[in-house]
Amino acid sequence: MALADALATYDRVALNLDKLDRVWDQMVALIPDGPFMGAGSPDEDLYQELAETWEELASSLPAINGWQITAKIVDYAAIGQIRLDYLDIAEPPAIPAFNRTVHAPGAQAKTYRRKLMRARQELVRQRAEELVATIDAALAAVPTADDEALPPEQATPVLDQVREAFNELERLLGDALNNAPRHHDLRRHLRFGEPHDAHDIATWDWPTLRPHIEQAVYGDAAPVPVEVSDLGALAATAGSAPVPSRVRWDRLDADGFERLLGRILEHSGSYEGINRLMALNSTDAGRDLEAYRVVTDGLLTATRERTIVQAKHWSSRSVNATEVADLVHAKLPGWEGEPVRRLIFATSGSFTQEAVRWIEKHNAGGRRPFIEAWSAAELEVLLRRWPSLLAEFGLID
Repeated sequence: MALADALATYDRVALNLDKLDRVWDQMVALIPDGPFMGAGSPDEDLYQELAETWEELASSLPAINGWQITAKIVDYAAIGQIRLDYLDIAEPPAIPAFNRTVHAPGAQAKTYRRKLMRARQELVRQRAEELVATIDAALAAVPTADDEALPPEQATPVLDQVREAFNELERLLGDALNNAPRHHDLRRHLRFGEPHDAHDIATWDWPTLRPHIEQAVYGDAAPVPVEVSDLGALAATAGSAPVPSRVRWDRLDADGFERLLGRILEHSGSYEGINRLMALNSTDAGRDLEAYRVVTDGLLTATRERTIVQAKHWSSRSVNATEVADLVHAKLPGWEGEPVRRLIFATSGSFTQEAVRWIEKHNAGGRRPFIEAWSAAELEVLLRRWPSLLAEFGLID
């Protein structure tokens, strides 16, 4: 089967899976939380109708490497009656296990979606790699110095080649490129198609966007290409010329900066339960990441400190004392849950001297939470410790 036909098949499966999820959401909304009398309920007929639709959709989904959705819908009246029966025989602990059976169809649908996404990545990976290489080769001819530009007769075929390859990449990757940094900039430069647009694509757009394309192609588990078969052979040929060390913060957007901070917490080995809080750029009271810092005494005791990470991708400006104080005094009291013991204020820029003094005074007074200030300089120290993160996010030339 041709790649285009195979891709169309995957897209039809994804459409049916979207329909399945919508039907399941409607079904779950009809199920009361506790015991109930389901037989003859006004919701029973609608639930049964939706159940038949769900089963029809589920049966349309082909196996993925032999795996299929096998969970069955539990009858509406049976859900209420079995919960009542467990209470009657004084076995309420059995209800959570039964509820997992009730919700198994939705859980398996989520598993199917993860498998579908990985299978689609495998489907498009080879062609996507070829297209990335095509764009790399085309842009290699474009001068990146500010005072140089290709003449129009040379820039036009380069832009045409990049445009054609990138159009196909977008088709292969679908919504995986949504909100990727400089995606819209690259599109705009391709639309105008002037020699200086080729310069901007080669200098800014493509180096920033390319790591996100690799992330979309390989995901978190699949290996990225390695161009040597024996690392030992590199020592004889690598030489001793200086290596780049400047971190390219301009290649990240706000979303990428938050993901990078999460990966740093993971690499530290000192944090668990790392979660991004709420949607990007939402009114989130200053919260971007939540984690629990595990502190051990080297003996038998370990404590977990709730930690909030405030991320500011502000490479062109400094965080001032007012912004730190506002976060601590105005927004911190509104955070729900257990007390916040530690606050990490991370920026891809810097802190003003007043902000640093404010934080030092706050910490010296023993006030909660303890505040850590991570500027670009501190983050670069951490990134040099874990150079794989530099490669993952494309932050170094």
